[in-house]
Amino acid sequence: MRTIPVIPIKSTVIFPGTTSPLRVGRVQSIAAIRSAQMSGGWILAVSQKHDTDDRNVKSEDLFKVGTLSKIEKVRGDESRGFQVILRGDKRFEIDSYEEKENHLWAVCSESLDFVDTDAATYKTLLVSLKELSQSILELLPNVPTNARNAGSVGAVELVQALVANAA
Repeated sequence: MRTIPVIPIKSTVIFPGTTSPLRVGRVQSIAAIRSAQMSGGWILAVSQKHDTDDRNVKSEDLFKVGTLSKIEKVRGDESRGFQVILRGDKRFEIDSYEEKENHLWAVCSESLDFVDTDAATYKTLLVSLKELSQSILELLPNVPTNARNAGSVGAVELVQALVANAA
């Protein structure tokens, strides 16, 4: 079990392998960013169950699964708010929340993916996904040259190219 600062996020989810910009203005969230920066730049991004008008998010307002994220960049100040770039790394299951240092912390552990298919089925699904993705990539205008051939890139890079072109 690890204890990690929590940044509650509204109306979005950060997935492992994705990079997301966030607008941070709540005092509680700014305190969490500061704590994370002092301990290696890792923070747990957890989605809120409901969009609340309350500036103070409580543990019961948050889901029990979050994404361990690396703070890539922070711009702004406390008076105008911050623009924060988070890179999702791993999914974490939250055992409990604690409030200290003016923000929430999660007592949590990594949630490992459970593969429930055999190797042959997995390979067939991956080939099918790459073929479908190749068809989609050929239709998109702003795809980097190295991502045009779905068979030559990994699954994460392929999904990133598709997401980058989503409108």
